[in-house]
Amino acid sequence: MIREAEIEDLPRINAFLDQHIETSMFLRSNLATHGLGFSDHPHSTRAFVWEADGQVGVFGLSKVGYVMAQMPDMPLEAAQAFGHAITGHTVLGMTGEKAQVDVTLRGLGLGKAKLKMLDDEPLYQMELADLSETRVNSRALLESDLGPLERWFAHYLEDTGQETEADARSKAAARGRAAFDNGRAEVLLIDGVPVAMADINAHVEDVVQLGGVFVPTEHRGKGYGALVTTAILQREAARGAKQAILFANNPIAARAYESIGFKQIGWYRIALLQTPSEVRS
Repeated sequence: MIREAEIEDLPRINAFLDQHIETSMFLRSNLATHGLGFSDHPHSTRAFVWEADGQVGVFGLSKVGYVMAQMPDMPLEAAQAFGHAITGHTVLGMTGEKAQVDVTLRGLGLGKAKLKMLDDEPLYQMELADLSETRVNSRALLESDLGPLERWFAHYLEDTGQETEADARSKAAARGRAAFDNGRAEVLLIDGVPVAMADINAHVEDVVQLGGVFVPTEHRGKGYGALVTTAILQREAARGAKQAILFANNPIAARAYESIGFKQIGWYRIALLQTPSEVRS
């Protein structure tokens, strides 16, 4: 019923995930970037394939403990089989289509686990051919941005409900360094000063997924969220991207994305466990 994916499975897995790309970006991107199985990278991922009675599903577990899945109309049996396959591994949380997250966590025995974040966010898509061509003043991160960036990430992690104030501060420096090292973040410049940021958290062929869009409190209400989003999408479109996906953490962000052409296509669930939990068969 369920088995760990092998190299020869990847073309079929990729084709399947591409049919549901809007809710498969993390899993698809991890496999495209890091291949199958765990490596030294935190986003490296073990993948598992479920096939039964004509139904197909793909499950993933990243090295740091985030669960991903793609299986429309997922039966509890499939999620339980995945749980058995990853028995002994620690889970931090899961993101994905709402019903699939619910069934998967139940199958892992975590359906009643305490959560520090449970958020259903509007899922948006945009064809980049519709993007404004008016150039926005922005640039990639510089090492000199790391000080302000640490403060920004502390506020971002707290504002989005991902971490408590204390945990956000302790993790902010590492998040800022990671954003600088991966080279995908962009900052909006007003009079030469960075006032907002955006990042790409998944990239598959000509599709990108945005994350980490943040405007510091003192700069809010000025349209900078829409501008920095436009800036990073202009950069990605110049590199060949044709479609963008994101999910909005709050109504103000949603209106900003809609103002530049994003259309809501569904909902996306984020479920983060209060305490990392081991999967038990």
